[in-house]
Amino acid sequence: ISGFCVFSLTIMGIVARKQIAGFFRLMLGIYRLTPNNPLCKDQQRKILLGAITAQQQSAVLDSLPTKVPKRTRLEILEFWWEITDASSAKKGLEKLKERGQRYYFPYVVEALAQPNQEALNAYMNKVAQNEDVGDRIAEYLQNTFDAIDQLKELKIISKTEDFINTGVDAWDSSRLSFTARLCLESGYISEEEAWQYLDAADNIAHKSLTSWSEFNKSFILGRAMWIGIDTNASTLFEMGQKLVTQAKSPWTKIAFAQ
Repeated sequence: ISGFCVFSLTIMGIVARKQIAGFFRLMLGIYRLTPNNPLCKDQQRKILLGAITAQQQSAVLDSLPTKVPKRTRLEILEFWWEITDASSAKKGLEKLKERGQRYYFPYVVEALAQPNQEALNAYMNKVAQNEDVGDRIAEYLQNTFDAIDQLKELKIISKTEDFINTGVDAWDSSRLSFTARLCLESGYISEEEAWQYLDAADNIAHKSLTSWSEFNKSFILGRAMWIGIDTNASTLFEMGQKLVTQAKSPWTKIAFAQ
């Protein structure tokens, strides 16, 4: 086994253990929250956009510090985002801010709207000529086709139009919010810069979404477009639903609306 494979397996093991711990915390209604939180509700909302991911990692949900162990934090940044310093942090965060999954979403929607296989093939051949998006669109479209039936079976959507109408903005918003916190905690960005990215995450979330419930669904749809069939989809959706409904959840105490 190569050194990279061992490294990758080690990180995936750490992340998996954190996700399991986060799920059990959620099942028991346990959230890591900040006592007497000094942040205003507006600030807390921007941070709570990353709550599903934060809960997976057993992180604090509602303050700038995640309190994720340093080793895990640095490994997540490097393994998920290739972020190892201030320069790569800015590059990764800017990519999420300006593009993310939502940049490719209109192409996937257009592909889904094609009336038949012949039309779809013609559209994909046209898209393939665009070097900026061609390869990614093919990957994300295949992921979406693969995941649609699973999403219906899990009752996350009832028809393909639900995927189109809900969109994937929450997936980008959540990742930008949580990743900015990790970068701040690692010393790669300043607090001022962190809030700028949190503001951007907030704007992304509210471009088309109007509630935490919609946000949760959009998060899962974005993940489906990113990964395809997902053995964790049901667990993550339930995790989000409990954030929406549990009395102790910070989502029930902080309104989604700006």
